[in-house]
Amino acid sequence: MCNNSKKKNDASLFISDNGSLASRNWPNFDMTYQYLQRVRQAMGAAGPLQDSKRSSDLSGDISSQKRKLSLLGSSDRETVQRKDRLYCMVPFIWTPKLLPSYHAIRNTWGKRCDTLKFMIDPIIGDEHVGFKDLRSNSTADLPEDVVVIYDIQRPWNACPMSEEGNCRNIWEKVWRSWVWVDSHGGRDLAEWFVKVDADTYLFPENFKRYVRAKQLSPDEHHYFGHRLDHRIDNAAPI
Repeated sequence: MCNNSKKKNDASLFISDNGSLASRNWPNFDMTYQYLQRVRQAMGAAGPLQDSKRSSDLSGDISSQKRKLSLLGSSDRETVQRKDRLYCMVPFIWTPKLLPSYHAIRNTWGKRCDTLKFMIDPIIGDEHVGFKDLRSNSTADLPEDVVVIYDIQRPWNACPMSEEGNCRNIWEKVWRSWVWVDSHGGRDLAEWFVKVDADTYLFPENFKRYVRAKQLSPDEHHYFGHRLDHRIDNAAPI
């Protein structure tokens, strides 16, 4: 449990189990951290199954499932054995400041996606380490799950927050990212596709349970989500 006597910016509050930096000064981080600790304690209180019992239960479940499948018709059997692979696409900006979020996603919910890709702008870095345009200098050593969307026309770093400019590129980035996914074999890697912001926590297993419980087919058109209004005046909904 988190020690309330610790200062809000105590670095130890931001270290994950593997020693990496987990987050940076989230609003209400102490409250969130304590909640997640209670969840972990509740899960641990249930206690793991004994290895022998787990092995026996698993073998029994597998045998039972095989017997049930053998009694089903071909169409019903296909429904039971259906794949619901999930492709998680995360729009991202490759800067030192945001790298802790990248590692946190990879170490938590991201590894439960069947495919995980971070879609980044061709301009990386920041004002401290300097900016690099990968369209003219592609020497950056990026991880395999990071994809550079080279065709983006609106550079994210074109205008500081205090100035006006044509640098809000999230819609262009999202649609160009989906084009990349489709043109690079995405339809062969998953049945379902989700765009997840870097500050969102996704439960891939819950999504799969949902589409199975609703008996939704990936061959039909579905859109999950809702309209989100900006909190500023005269802004278009997204």
